[in-house]
Amino acid sequence: MPPVSRIGSLIAFSLSMYQETLYQKSVAKRGPEARLHVACFAAILFPVGMFIFAWSSFAHVHWIVQAIGIVVFICAAFIIYLAVFSYLADCYGPFASSALAGQSLARNIAATAFPLFTNQMFKTLDYKWANTLFGCIAVLMIPIPFVRIIRIRN
Repeated sequence: MPPVSRIGSLIAFSLSMYQETLYQKSVAKRGPEARLHVACFAAILFPVGMFIFAWSSFAHVHWIVQAIGIVVFICAAFIIYLAVFSYLADCYGPFASSALAGQSLARNIAATAFPLFTNQMFKTLDYKWANTLFGCIAVLMIPIPFVRIIRIRN
């Protein structure tokens, strides 16, 4: 793992420990949705990291900008991954293994399908526009943890 990825993972790990303290404080009144507080923050950081990486892929931009984009992206991805797994385990209780297996299946199907079109996409659109497209898709997904938390509060 490149050193930049390790930095993002370490930041996410420390934030996940903070998430656990938030969860312990609010699980009694909010239930499993108490796991999603830091995921809401990460849902915003995820496309931000993608856009930083996409729009710093020019020769005149210093390499540290791309490294910062990767740190932000890896940190957000790690937080979202941990939050989703913990949330599913809390929601489904004794059936958590089935829910986690379904989530892993969906993730692995996406990982299988993406190499079928990403090479052509990056050749056609160039790095900045292909990464921008993924960032825009991530922007569309920002409301997901917020909607889940708001729906439970009402």
